[in-house]
Amino acid sequence: LGKNDYSLDESEPAGDGIVTTRTRLKGGAAESRTYFVRLYSKARISAALRKAGLKPLRCWGGFDGSPFGPGSRRLIVLARRTG
Repeated sequence: LGKNDYSLDESEPAGDGIVTTRTRLKGGAAESRTYFVRLYSKARISAALRKAGLKPLRCWGGFDGSPFGPGSRRLIVLARRTG
């Protein structure tokens, strides 16, 4: 964004995820986009990986290798193909 450009994100829970509307004001014109991000629990992503033929091996709470827990902002999973 340039010096006089602005961006506003508005998010709210929706079902099993979050709906965000991002509005950008650039050069006096406003443009909005809405998108949905699904949130997965450790159990749900592990089940989906197993269903896809993968074996979950390890989980982290961030790319820095921090442990996964209730306060984690991310869920990073290492999985290996089975068979």
